Amino acid sequence: MECVAEGALRERQADAAEQLLQRGLPPGALFIEDGSSPQIVAGPSTIGLELAAQWPAEVVIAPVGNGALIGGLATALKAANPTIETIGVQSSASPCI
Repeated sequence: MECVAEGALRERQADAAEQLLQRGLPPGALFIEDGSSPQIVAGPSTIGLELAAQWPAEVVIAPVGNGALIGGLATALKAANPTIETIGVQSSASPCI
């Protein structure tokens, strides 16, 4: 799954990250670009594992923002139940989708 921001929003996001990295991070700080790290996606995977263990479902509907939540959720659910369907939804006003 990929979430692409375009136009002014994407430019502002890229500019903010670039400016932060150009200035340098304070000692001991870690820059995490939301949704691009396996560790970020691993967190929501625990939600999928708990759902699979506690609530048998055929379909799960989840919000889509940058893709990290639904990516981790769907990965874990599919591993637990290969026939499950995960559907992503987002507001029509969202600049991402």
